[in-house]
Amino acid sequence: MTSPRRASYKDQNQNSYIKLVESMQGRSPNLSYFYKELKRQYHSRPEDAEIGRAGLYEFDDRGLRGIPKRFFNATDFRDHVANLSSAGRGQSPVRRLFVLEDIVANYVEVIGKNLCIDPSVFAEHLRDTTYTESPYKSNGSKLPSSYKPGQSFSIVYYELLRDLPPRSQLFGQIFCYSNVYRKIKASDDRIGIVARKATFWSRGGGNAWDALLLLDPPVRYVTDNPLGSYSNIVELSKGPPKRYQNGYIDFMPWPKNPANFQELMNFAADGPKRWSAINDFEYYWKTYPRGTPDLSPYDSTRFIRKIVVANWMLLLEYLQRNYLKSDFERNMQQYRKFCNVSKLQAHQHAMQGQQIMLNTWIRRWTGVYPENVRSAMRRLNLQSPEECRDRMDEYEDWSYILARMTDLASSLIRTSDNITTHLDWVDSQLTQQQSRDINRLTWLGAVFLPLSFTCSILSLGGDFGPGDDLFWVYFVVAVPFTLFVALMVMPNAMRERAKQKAQDQLDRVEQSRRYAPVDSVAPKDWELT
Repeated sequence: MTSPRRASYKDQNQNSYIKLVESMQGRSPNLSYFYKELKRQYHSRPEDAEIGRAGLYEFDDRGLRGIPKRFFNATDFRDHVANLSSAGRGQSPVRRLFVLEDIVANYVEVIGKNLCIDPSVFAEHLRDTTYTESPYKSNGSKLPSSYKPGQSFSIVYYELLRDLPPRSQLFGQIFCYSNVYRKIKASDDRIGIVARKATFWSRGGGNAWDALLLLDPPVRYVTDNPLGSYSNIVELSKGPPKRYQNGYIDFMPWPKNPANFQELMNFAADGPKRWSAINDFEYYWKTYPRGTPDLSPYDSTRFIRKIVVANWMLLLEYLQRNYLKSDFERNMQQYRKFCNVSKLQAHQHAMQGQQIMLNTWIRRWTGVYPENVRSAMRRLNLQSPEECRDRMDEYEDWSYILARMTDLASSLIRTSDNITTHLDWVDSQLTQQQSRDINRLTWLGAVFLPLSFTCSILSLGGDFGPGDDLFWVYFVVAVPFTLFVALMVMPNAMRERAKQKAQDQLDRVEQSRRYAPVDSVAPKDWELT
């Protein structure tokens, strides 16, 4: 498949910002990855330095002012920003919010140079990994004290894609085909989890400020090697990306005092398209343009923050659905009474595979996901109710997500412990089955060894063979000898069998108690109030 991107114009003279980034690598090593990405776009893939979208939103005391301006190439965007700079603010203070989709070198050059933005803002949005194994690529961030509440943030969230191509058409690890290399975690049910990021920066306040919002582009293509010139590329869909369960739930409240039923019908028929973050952000500002006399740069991002929380809620729904669908408890009870070795071994192999999958979920839901939620709460200054009295709804949303995530992680850990205990029980059953097989061999030996021994003795000489006069002596000697050996073995075998029956009864009682269905994923009372 050929690349969907098209080569476009690149201004070779607009390299001042990339030169700044190159010079700052000694001061900020975390910019090295960002610099290499800009350099790659300019020199290796010029088309990557142009493809992207940008928007300009201006606000006044009533909210959104006029129609947002959209730009689909860097040339128009550069000319418009240059006109803004030459005109100046004059006597009319303006509140401006620039929105960029993807890290596109030509757009970054324009906005970074004209607004004098710290390159760390772009570098932080570009990287979404929790850690890096490379000794050359820095994944560090600035000191927490350097982030001013209400002036900047960078938060991670996740989008769920459905109807991914079958695994046979994919390449193992897959990434979004864009300048931000977001990895997609694909599952067997053709659902993909892709990390997204929303980064905000601002300067000024009151009636005159400039702000920048960086968003990720929609996922339409995936690739196995985002940095390669000849990557394998697969198109996910001809139209807009297909969201899991059709996307997040609209968060706007129900009309309080509708004038008539038609107003409700208009409200119900409308809604975000959920194609991309920038489209949804624009939809909410156009539909609900209400502002305040002192609209701050941070307040201009309230809709994107709600979109982020709504996507986190959908991720929680997906985990709970997977947990209930897997039904680990029923799978553990399914083969409890089977004594066939092959079936027990197959069951053991299946449960070990489920435990590996469960441990992967546990690592995510006790490590990466909660840390991203806590980091978002810190960057949004939502760590305690006292610090956000005017944003209690936002604090309650994030607190609910963190609490729900903790409950689900606890359920996963308890289920993992149950699976471990169940695998121990399966091992004991296999050991007992092997012991029974050895007992059968013991009985066979008790029967045939005396007969063989007697036959060996009598074959030394005399007329003891079949058809001879003394052949009857073999039976007279062998039968009592065999009964004597069997009587010697029987008491020990009976004791072992009685002991095994008692142990099996105790195991059944313990299994019934241990694997009773859990209701830890059911809503708590405080969640229903």
